[in-house]
Amino acid sequence: MVGDAISLKFLRSVLTKGMEALSVELLMSAEKQGVREELYAQLSDIDKIPLRSVIDSMVRTHVIHAQRRAHEVQDAQRELTSLGLRSTVLPGVEERFHKTIESLAAHPLPVAEPSVEQALDWLLSTHTDSPPFAA
Repeated sequence: MVGDAISLKFLRSVLTKGMEALSVELLMSAEKQGVREELYAQLSDIDKIPLRSVIDSMVRTHVIHAQRRAHEVQDAQRELTSLGLRSTVLPGVEERFHKTIESLAAHPLPVAEPSVEQALDWLLSTHTDSPPFAA
């Protein structure tokens, strides 16, 4: 359907434009620190995993590790600020983690290690004003 194609284009933009903005901040910081090539080596393991698996893993583990990862985001923001590179992207990332932390306090996960479907169901039921999509 035409509407589906447009929706998919916008959803693709969510990922690609978000990654673009993060990549700009990432490489500016790496270049300023003189570690850009080393960074590519550090990230090389991600190249070995299909994108779908990376995305699903991030969503599954987000609902488990949001608290710790929120602290890592704060640390990253402090590091960028100390380099004179204030992040414009990471505050939104931090907000996403805090929303999940608040939701976990009010509605604990029903399982310890959710599948991506379970994680999405929980996220949709706790992060929106409407019930999750039907399966």
